[in-house]
Amino acid sequence: MLRNRLNMPPLLGRWFWLAYALMLFVLFGMTIPQWLVSADWGAVHRSSALQQALMPVYFGGTMLLFPFSACVSYAPRQVDDIKTGFIYWRLARGGVGRYTRIHLLGAFLTSGLAIGLAFLTHAALWSLIAMPSDPLLYSSHEIPYAVDCIYLPWLTVLNGWTIIGWAAASMCIVGGVWGTIGLMVAQWIPDKLLSVSLPTFLYFLWNSRAWLQLFGLDLPHMSDLYNDALTWPMVRRSLLSLALLYAAAAITYYFGVRRRAKHG
Repeated sequence: MLRNRLNMPPLLGRWFWLAYALMLFVLFGMTIPQWLVSADWGAVHRSSALQQALMPVYFGGTMLLFPFSACVSYAPRQVDDIKTGFIYWRLARGGVGRYTRIHLLGAFLTSGLAIGLAFLTHAALWSLIAMPSDPLLYSSHEIPYAVDCIYLPWLTVLNGWTIIGWAAASMCIVGGVWGTIGLMVAQWIPDKLLSVSLPTFLYFLWNSRAWLQLFGLDLPHMSDLYNDALTWPMVRRSLLSLALLYAAAAITYYFGVRRRAKHG
């Protein structure tokens, strides 16, 4: 029993499924009402599967619960590890470096998968319900992307699944980075509520215009990597900011683990 408890927690657990269910709930919470409202429009004039899949990503509860779901998928496990004292046994068994690497990887993968898998599940189910996207045949399936948007030439490729694949991968990356920030907060402030609410507050603070007004910093929005106006310069800018955020969170987490190993 003790040996099993000393092993690192699995990627998929109750916190993962909670995050997954929350994201799936808010995604369908916007698309199902819209689909029911359009019931009398006729199949040709209703939204395509691609439109149904992408619509809730940029509006509604998805934007609100994105950071919360990313953090809740893994950060509470770190709090449990500290509260139960098993962190000290694991540190004694594997050392600070191994413990840090495993939990950083676990937080990134778990948080990213919870977000990305929910989005893909939502998209896959709508592909079974709605018509496949075909803007060349149905004008109602057109999505008015800008000329320089990277999505524009992908609209007619594989019924738009290239766009869905990009969005899913991008959401995994952003979710993984923000889940790592939640892990870092949980290490320094071992409280389940704060380990989720504080990163969520930081997420919206980052996305606010306060940085531009106060310091002249035009920070990229956290959703820029899968935004519907995405361009290649935005991709590079967004990836750079996410890499810097992840590095800062990982380094801060490492020092938190090392401090706890030394001083308890």
